[in-house]
Amino acid sequence: MPKYLTNTLFRHSLDCPTKLYYATNPEYSGRTQVNAFVQSLAGGGIQVRELAKLYYPEGNSTNATDPEAAFKETEKLLKQDKAVIYDATVLYRNYLAEIDIVEKDKNTLKLVNVLPKSWEPGESFIANRGYNIKKKWQQGLFDLAFQFWVAKKAYPDLDIVPCLMLIDKSRHNNINGLQKKFEVIENPGGYEVKVKPGISAKDLEYQILHTVDVNYEVTKILDGKARDSNSELEEEGFESWLESLNRHLQDNEKYPPEISSHCINCEYNLNRNKLAGERPHGFAECWKEALDLKEEDFNEPDVFDIWNEWGIQKKYLDKDVYLMKDIVPHMLPSNPQELYTQTKCTDDQRKTVQIMKTTGNHSPSEVVLSGLLDEMKNWRYPFHFISYEAVPATIPFNVKHYPDDYVPFQFSCHTMYENRKIEHSANWIAENPEELPGIEFARQLKKCLEKDKGTVFTYKPFDHSLLNKISRRIKRIKPDDEKELREWLATFISSDDREIVEQKRLVKDYYYSPYMGSSISISDVVTAVLTESKRLQATYIKPYNGVYLKDEILYQPDPKKGAALNPYKILNANRYSIPDYGEVDLYMDKNPISESDKSMMNWSLIQLDNVSTEERKSVLESLHMKNELDTLVMVMIHQHLSSLFNFNYG
Repeated sequence: MPKYLTNTLFRHSLDCPTKLYYATNPEYSGRTQVNAFVQSLAGGGIQVRELAKLYYPEGNSTNATDPEAAFKETEKLLKQDKAVIYDATVLYRNYLAEIDIVEKDKNTLKLVNVLPKSWEPGESFIANRGYNIKKKWQQGLFDLAFQFWVAKKAYPDLDIVPCLMLIDKSRHNNINGLQKKFEVIENPGGYEVKVKPGISAKDLEYQILHTVDVNYEVTKILDGKARDSNSELEEEGFESWLESLNRHLQDNEKYPPEISSHCINCEYNLNRNKLAGERPHGFAECWKEALDLKEEDFNEPDVFDIWNEWGIQKKYLDKDVYLMKDIVPHMLPSNPQELYTQTKCTDDQRKTVQIMKTTGNHSPSEVVLSGLLDEMKNWRYPFHFISYEAVPATIPFNVKHYPDDYVPFQFSCHTMYENRKIEHSANWIAENPEELPGIEFARQLKKCLEKDKGTVFTYKPFDHSLLNKISRRIKRIKPDDEKELREWLATFISSDDREIVEQKRLVKDYYYSPYMGSSISISDVVTAVLTESKRLQATYIKPYNGVYLKDEILYQPDPKKGAALNPYKILNANRYSIPDYGEVDLYMDKNPISESDKSMMNWSLIQLDNVSTEERKSVLESLHMKNELDTLVMVMIHQHLSSLFNFNYG
């Protein structure tokens, strides 16, 4: 079968042409944008393309799976004066463009690339300073530029118009339960979307998707003026760039790797221990070839592991420093002699603490700074540890809701009293989004917190804009408890009568354990404190019984790592409806699917009508368990930080 350079492969190699080789040789495992897919599926992003097709009801699909057959079907339809083609295929030599929607009107051919991204009318795709295309739009626009180039080569006599179809943030939904009209069906190849009957032409008159002519942006790309080049190939000009990539593809030749800041998120940087020599490791191959590293060097932490470091290229890579152990004193973000005595860590001091402890230059003991105690003295009992999840509904569930409006769907609270009693005081999950879960979320929050003025702890920052939107929604809908709900929300948002403490900020500013590495995610922090604290180990090695968690041993040592097991892994919540990425998920080392993304995806999928009652019940049970664990681990983190100052452990 011929090898085709497709727009998908071109997009895959935008930041690094070496990836083309890994993507076309199946022995290499990669993450393949797992997180992006999960988030898109959770928020309704993958349904957007099917909604776009409904705006072109006269369209025809190319049903062939073979590229050449699909091209012949496309060619046949394009012989008509007017035609709309879904999933069109255009072929020029070994270049193959797969296009979401093609609309032909006599001598004009409109290419429509559907992106599940929100856009404000009038929003520019060009950065405010300079002439480059904004980073968030580059993949979609470069993909479209490839489609344009292939189509122009294949049909030189036609006027080609490149367009993006985007989600219009200014347009609200006018169809109740719109997202549920698109069934997500699991199949061996992943997922497919089927549109349920019942959407009328009148329903579609008010459209939440907007088609934007991007000929200006595509021309900039073709002229090589859209961004700073990421490789010597790109510097050759657009057409030469494609020809070089195609030549490497046809010869199955790897482009010589170039180490840069783009490597930090490389999808081929997998857990080498789990690969265990069974498959080649793309990231390691690049570094060996480019830097002449030895196998044992890969056991050393590299500079990409430094927390929150955005200046890697200039600070380290341009100076040929790739491993943490090779950082010399004058390269350190801050003075290592001035650490540990300050009351609070700056970001640069935190990076330096990590580097010094990771490389063995400082003691591996955990660090807590005295400024934390000063904050603790201001906290007021009872302490409320709250967590909530909200899904950005790309296709809104409800009438009058806007694209990407966050829908809160679960809420949990653990309360700690001054007498050290701890209770799971709230656990709520929205089972039907058409019943306006935002308003019920506000009721549950109010019910949990209105009885006292105790300090509220969240892990991530509390989204006050979400509560403001809910308040406006309450005003518009006018439920019976409108007045008291809005008054309480206004008081809570202003934080005039109680303190809201972000636990993640406390960790960032005052605490570090080498077991956290470069992460301050809640799952990594709780794993670290369970590893550090004998007190926590003694507490949670006993079976824990809560409202939904029953007989769970939440402290279990990991003999391979010499650390505690992650409690989320111990819980092993039901994974129904989470894609089984098999080996890819197993080998993931960096940027794994987050617990939050899993919850969003689980909850979103059980809203669909094609999920059985038994399956829905099973998923809800697992969500309740995870919901309870979310705030229990916050309690664990608090217990450990408090114990370091002998401050009421709980």
